[in-house]
Amino acid sequence: MSINDEQKRELERQIQQGLKAAKPKPSVKKSASKPDHPAGNVIYINGDGVAVGQVAGGDIHNHINEKKTVRPKVVRGSEFISAAGARKIQKRVETLVKIEVESGKTDEGKLYAKYYAMLKNHFNVPSYLEIPASQEQYAIDWLQQKKVLLRPKIRRTSNQTWRNDHYAGIWSRSKELGLSKADVYAVVKDRIGKNVVSLKNLGEQDLKHLYQIIFNMTRT
Repeated sequence: MSINDEQKRELERQIQQGLKAAKPKPSVKKSASKPDHPAGNVIYINGDGVAVGQVAGGDIHNHINEKKTVRPKVVRGSEFISAAGARKIQKRVETLVKIEVESGKTDEGKLYAKYYAMLKNHFNVPSYLEIPASQEQYAIDWLQQKKVLLRPKIRRTSNQTWRNDHYAGIWSRSKELGLSKADVYAVVKDRIGKNVVSLKNLGEQDLKHLYQIIFNMTRT
């Protein structure tokens, strides 16, 4: 073999190697990682409940700081009105509100707030539950006086309620005095001059008069 042939083969080998080196390698596709959140708008809300910005995403991030209302807890000791006294006061207030409603008022919520505010202001306490124990009965009687002042408002608008209120008051006070029904009818006969077997037989003026008589009596 001549030297020219060897040189020729060496040249062809180099050309083949050069062609292999220049051949591009196939690209390998990488799987794209999925985003944690779907595309869209993310709305950020500040502590005042106002949307302050939007970015790519899809969730609403609410960063409102909830403020809890902490009400002062009233711990009733022996120096405050009893639970029974508190219930009596509540009943008195309910009666006052009922009379106001019967007379034409409509907003019960404002009426309840009105009377509880009157109690707090009159006794100078932050809550009616903190009325001193020594003033428990006075608070109940004070509300009773308010009821007497309100009663004429329903004499015409709701006469049956007016009468029922007198009946209830007479029998309640009679029980406190230790009077039986027969005793009450005897008072009607002696003081008013009427012979009855039921308070329903009394007219408005006589019923009102009997109410005043019974409440002015003292236990013997």
